[in-house]
Amino acid sequence: MNNDLTFFTNEPNATLLDVNYFLNRGDKYVLAFLISKVGWYLLTKLGTDLRGYFYQLFINMMETLPIFSASDSQKAPIIERVQTILANPDSPDVPCLEAEINKLVYALYSLTPEEIAIVEGKN
Repeated sequence: MNNDLTFFTNEPNATLLDVNYFLNRGDKYVLAFLISKVGWYLLTKLGTDLRGYFYQLFINMMETLPIFSASDSQKAPIIERVQTILANPDSPDVPCLEAEINKLVYALYSLTPEEIAIVEGKN
C-alpha cells in the first residue's frame, strides 16, 4: 500500500529476518487496517521515525491503535479483499483492491473528504 512498513499474518514455516511485526491471531481484518492508509497514518504518528519512513513500534504503541470494532458484515468485504491479495500478491489487481480497502476503512471511520486528504498526505 505504498509504504515501507510491512505487516503479515504468520504462516507455517515462515522465516523472519531483522525486525518484523506479525499478527499471531491471523486476523485479516486487523491486517487490512494496519496496511490501510488510515493505519499507516496512525502508525507514523505513534511510532518513532528512525530514518525517513523507517519506524520503531512497541507493543504499548500498537495497543493504543483505534481499530474500529466492526460488525461481521462490515468486516466481510475488507477480509475478502485481503484474502484475494494474499492469494495472488503479484496480481495487477492488487492496487485496485488496496484502494477499495482504503475506501472501506474510510467509511468505517466516517472520514470526511478533508480528513481523507490529510491521511493521504494531500494537505
